[in-house]
Amino acid sequence: MTVARQMVRTLQAHNWHPVAIVNGSDRLDLAPLTSQLGAGFTLWRQNPGGQWSVVVSGHTANGELRGSEDEPLHLPHHAEKRLETMLAGA
Repeated sequence: MTVARQMVRTLQAHNWHPVAIVNGSDRLDLAPLTSQLGAGFTLWRQNPGGQWSVVVSGHTANGELRGSEDEPLHLPHHAEKRLETMLAGA
């Protein structure tokens, strides 16, 4: 299953309510899209000083990750694996 589909299934499992998944210094925020059955997402990383910085954000469409301009979003392999791990624990 793709990460995009895992995000949508996670929201479905939470009755389409926003979800925050924290794992160590990473935080994944998922929010339902109102225009389609999809998810908006932001992956954050906590800096040593305690502040959160955006790593990547976008949305899902047709089972794919998309960027803010609706372009295909290609994540590095390690980032995709990190998201899969976080979603598996949700």
